[in-house]
Amino acid sequence: MAAELPGDDRWVADPRFELKELRRPSFTVLKKGGLDPEGVGAYIDRLERLAKDFASFTRELESRITHARGEVREAKLAERRAVDEAMLAAFEAKERIILEAEERAWEIEEEARRRATALQESTSRSSGDRDGVAELQDQLNTSRTQVEDLEIQVDRWRTRAARLEEKLQQPAASETDGDGKAVVSAAERRAQALLAAARAEAAHITAGAEAEAARRAETVTSGPDGSDPDGAADHAVEATLVVETARAEAAEIVAAARRQAAAVMSEAEANAARQAEKATTAAARELERVKQRSDEQTARLEADRAAVTTARAEADREAKTLLAEARTSAATIVEKAEADAEARSAEAVAAAQAEADRLLAGATQDAEATRAAGDAAKHTGEELAAKLAQAQQLAEAAAADRTAAAKALTTARTEAAAQTEEMLAAARTQAEEIIATAVDRRTAEERALVQSREKVRRQSAELVGVARRQAEEILTDATKKRGAADAVLAKAEADRETAERLLVETTAEARRQRDSLVAA
Repeated sequence: MAAELPGDDRWVADPRFELKELRRPSFTVLKKGGLDPEGVGAYIDRLERLAKDFASFTRELESRITHARGEVREAKLAERRAVDEAMLAAFEAKERIILEAEERAWEIEEEARRRATALQESTSRSSGDRDGVAELQDQLNTSRTQVEDLEIQVDRWRTRAARLEEKLQQPAASETDGDGKAVVSAAERRAQALLAAARAEAAHITAGAEAEAARRAETVTSGPDGSDPDGAADHAVEATLVVETARAEAAEIVAAARRQAAAVMSEAEANAARQAEKATTAAARELERVKQRSDEQTARLEADRAAVTTARAEADREAKTLLAEARTSAATIVEKAEADAEARSAEAVAAAQAEADRLLAGATQDAEATRAAGDAAKHTGEELAAKLAQAQQLAEAAAADRTAAAKALTTARTEAAAQTEEMLAAARTQAEEIIATAVDRRTAEERALVQSREKVRRQSAELVGVARRQAEEILTDATKKRGAADAVLAKAEADRETAERLLVETTAEARRQRDSLVAA
């Protein structure tokens, strides 16, 4: 027969790593008592080998975690590079738009100067200016579309990085999958096996004693060949009484052996029940502690992941909001500056045209009056020259106003560019701070995860040691109980030998009495 010991497969941290060799091995019970030492030694060797395999698996898991961290860092660096490239592209687009706007403004100013010089083409030139403004607006819209495309590309890079990070954040924490019932069941089966073995051997000894007593009694009553000896019929009753007395003594000896075996079995049952109850309680407590720790660690990891996700989402929203505000402010400032410049240029051109028309009309009237009056009115020609000089001064003043308007437009654009740069710098700084905070949280989370895995690994090693010690204690206890059972059986054997000896002596005495009776 075979006795079973509890195995332990609760420390399976990966589906590919199964401790199949620990699942309730069977040990051979020797005839002389006790378990087979070779089988026990082989089982302990397997335990040590599997412990080494588990340590190797733990190191492999740590290397996988390190590799995953490296990939996460590379993904974050790629994300940062993508964000930096997008920001640089946005800045270049902004600078390109501003330069194109400035060039277009200078072209508008040159157009206004040409209008002041040639008033006859003012209408066509004005329409040309309006077409130029429309073209500038189209270019601004195209640049804004390019900036929006760059932002969409940045969002795609961030989404890919987030997916990669989520893919690499697969939980690798070890979990227990036993509830302690295996230990209790194995202990119960072991106790039942020991009881069955002891009972079977006791029954065998009892049956052997009874059979031997019956055989010897039959030999005494019937003779060796089964025939009734001559001259013994008179004393058959006396011989039968002697044999019955021997049988009664043998039965009493066998009953005493049975009582002792029953007492040993009761004690073994009580010890097995206590051991099973103790193992059940310890396994339940340990399982509850492990489950509670696992739940706490899982809850903390989930909370940290949710915090990182929330921080990343907030950073993205704030960055997008700041970029949108910066674009809106820049567009508003540029539009306002363009409107102011266009209004001032239009006012200056209109004033110059009106003044030139008025002066031209006055000069024409004066010229006609002068031609009508003749050469006698020379002083009128001098006044006309003065008026022409005054008209020239007014034209110069209009040019100065246009120059001032151009300077104001340049100043407004410079201020708009500075404000845009400040807002973008603030947005980028805030986004970097939020990302740095998220990275710190992620680092803390990874550190906590490594610590928890190390703690679980230590606990698993301790539990393997405890299981090994419990197995050794169970083996020791089984050896002791087997020794006690062997002692009881030895005593029963001695009692049987005593009964046989008494039976032999009684038989010999009966024969002597029969012989004496026959001789008499």
